[in-house]
Amino acid sequence: MKDENYWIGANDRLIEGIWNYVDTNELVTFTDWTPGQPDSWHAHNEDCALFYFPHQYKWDDGPCDSKLLQICEMRLPAANPIDIIG
Repeated sequence: MKDENYWIGANDRLIEGIWNYVDTNELVTFTDWTPGQPDSWHAHNEDCALFYFPHQYKWDDGPCDSKLLQICEMRLPAANPIDIIG
């Protein structure tokens, strides 16, 4: 990763404070928010989650129309499960 912020594909556009993944609309069950986040600080219009470089890539919320790079998600086939450690 470069020293940039990245969208992670989650938002609370539908209901403030309830975070769902964009592609599946599934509820976000794991979070790694920067302390004090999410806060909808920017004109109360921070509805998209991002990895925030200045805070060691902990999560932050930001305006969804900001131009950031994106993190892609890939589903693994059930027949080939792997353990992800991180």
